[in-house]
Amino acid sequence: MQGVTPTLRVRSWRWLLIGAAATLGSVGCSVPKAITSSATTTAPPDRDGAIGAPFEIDGIETVVLGVEAYDQSSLGFPRLRVLVRTENMSGRASDNPEVELRCDEPSAPSDWYAGTSWQPGGAIGAAEVRQGEVIVGFPHKPAITARQYPLATCTSPILRFTPGGPAVLGTTEASKGASAGRASTTDRSAVAVPVDPSLITAAINRPRGADPLNEQAG
Repeated sequence: MQGVTPTLRVRSWRWLLIGAAATLGSVGCSVPKAITSSATTTAPPDRDGAIGAPFEIDGIETVVLGVEAYDQSSLGFPRLRVLVRTENMSGRASDNPEVELRCDEPSAPSDWYAGTSWQPGGAIGAAEVRQGEVIVGFPHKPAITARQYPLATCTSPILRFTPGGPAVLGTTEASKGASAGRASTTDRSAVAVPVDPSLITAAINRPRGADPLNEQAG
């Protein structure tokens, strides 16, 4: 570079190097913002059920065959006697669905009672059929200190069935054959079976049971 003094040439290169370093530093030190997700997981809505209409929860075909008022517990909880039939179409050992009585009123979960012959959450083998009665009580009042007291009434009553065990992944060909060729589903959403309100009134008016076995079981 003719006409440029050595001192000026050194200063020019020094400023070029400083500018390049500053550019690289600004790129290398930039921190990307964390990616956040606004997605939330919500439970699927309950499916509609009906007395006498089969439904399936995670490979367990279930049908409510009948509901009637039953004697109150020794603590004065009105109760219903529910006739249930289940068939395991999952191709593996599993569990019966859980069931409880739900009302519009705020409450703690309801219980089922000794004397039950169809056990909620009870084991059921592959292709096995279970049928029996489950005695379901009124829900408790929501306060912990009021757990020994039932709701005074039950508006819009339903029997709510939920999966009784871990997820069942599907059926085997053998289990399908044992179940008359019907394939099971893996739907684990709850099923709500409406209860006739007149049965709630009848249960409230029933006397307390004298059988000492009629105590809380589940």
